[in-house]
Amino acid sequence: MMQAMDMRMLKLVPLALALAGPVAAQQVRSCGKGGEFPFETTAMAIAEPWEANTRSFAGGDIRIAVIDTWEPALGAYYLMVLFWPGADTEADIRYCSLVSNGALGFVSMTLQGMNARYDPARGLVVSVPTTFYNPSDDELEEGTINVLIDRKNQEVTVTRL
Repeated sequence: MMQAMDMRMLKLVPLALALAGPVAAQQVRSCGKGGEFPFETTAMAIAEPWEANTRSFAGGDIRIAVIDTWEPALGAYYLMVLFWPGADTEADIRYCSLVSNGALGFVSMTLQGMNARYDPARGLVVSVPTTFYNPSDDELEEGTINVLIDRKNQEVTVTRL
């Protein structure tokens, strides 16, 4: 039978593997399905102060929030995107996506210095300053992510600048 310490060490393996791989690609995942919601999506994780870490667009139909889960220190920040589909699409639910730096979050994220623009052909583009952990170089890198919120196709995509 494994000792308690062995079990705790075993739980660190996924984190070690995530940090040991190549530079993580940004990803977008659903906030939850079928009543299953990850801890990153709780309102308790919205970074304080809310006024500085949340924004709304399109008359409140699109909202973004910086999420701070506190741990792990090299990946505690996420961007939550909530939106209703465009006016030409009927929906009875709001869509929710979580933007991360691979399997983990970002080292830091701020909406200060954020830029947003509307592209009629694609949707709302939000540029958010972030800090990434690069496990290949074991260094922190400043950067920006572009988050495209396409309400017409109910889709969120992210690219790193």
